Amino acid sequence: MKRIGRLSEAECETLRAAWKDGPNGRVRQRAQAVYLAHRGYRRIALAELFEVDVDTISAWLDGWEREGLRGLYDGPRAGRPPIYTPAEAARLCDWLEAEPRQIKQAQARLEQATGKRASRQTVHRIVKKKPTAGSGAGDGCVARATTRPSGPRTRAWASSARAMLEG
Repeated sequence: MKRIGRLSEAECETLRAAWKDGPNGRVRQRAQAVYLAHRGYRRIALAELFEVDVDTISAWLDGWEREGLRGLYDGPRAGRPPIYTPAEAARLCDWLEAEPRQIKQAQARLEQATGKRASRQTVHRIVKKKPTAGSGAGDGCVARATTRPSGPRTRAWASSARAMLEG
């Protein structure tokens, strides 16, 4: 019978905030499972509730015990390395900021400058990831159309997540 250690009120608040406003569904689900385990739910009940294997629940609880909030996030995955370096992607973004509707021309310019060829879809993925102020987008060129939630819970999530990740 696997149980997690006693949680402080700050840890409970962090888990509740991650459960409500976490960055993706997997983190929210894992935070909810850890919180419910703290509340006395057994691994078998959690596995049935979340429709996952008991070993998966154990892995989530182990991740929390080992690394705290950071343990609820997915680790790096294998995959093809990116074609363009972050600096090259930034160059592409700079060119597109000057002329936003000239993706093909910017792609050709980058290919000429770097000697690297990439598909139009690859360039579009870079373009879709660009952050703009308050967008919550990643490392590309154009913000997503969705907006981030705001309000006291989001601020609580951000501050408690920052504290957990730094500490």
